[in-house]
Formats: sequence, structure tokens, C-alpha cells
Amino acid sequence: MVASTVAGAPAAPRFDVVRVAPDGGAVIAGRAEPGATVTVRAGAETVAEVEAAPSGEFVAIFRAPPADAPRELTLESGPEDARQRSAET
Repeated sequence: MVASTVAGAPAAPRFDVVRVAPDGGAVIAGRAEPGATVTVRAGAETVAEVEAAPSGEFVAIFRAPPADAPRELTLESGPEDARQRSAET
């Protein structure tokens, strides 16, 4: 289970594995609050959404659209008014 850093607040999702192929095929595995919807963003664009298992583990498989410059991948979860963002990118 992912530990919360603020009393009562859900913990931010985190990356365990990130692989992106030259053709844009991508796999991200990580941990979040059990049952949380995890949003994967490339820059400001949402590229995948998955639900964390009861164990908190999740896997997202998607194709990252091509870009002229490198983009930062981030993870978000939680309700819109209290989104938790990964500390890692």
C-alpha cells in the first residue's frame, strides 16, 4: 500500500517502471491508492487512464504521440478538487 504523506490525504501515485520505445509504444507500472484512477500525462496531454488494483499496483500500456521536443511524464490520481501528482517525473 502507498503511504500518505499528509494525515488523511491519499498518497500520490508513483512510478516503478517506465519504458518508451522509439515508435512511441509505452508501458508504465507503478503504485497508487488501491482502486484509484491513475492518469498518465505527457506534458499537459492525457495519454492513458487506468485503475489501480486492490493491491495498489497499476500498469498503463499506450502509444505516446510523437513530439518535436522531450516531454515530461507525470502521474495523477484523486478527485478533481484534490488531485495528487507524482513527485517523480
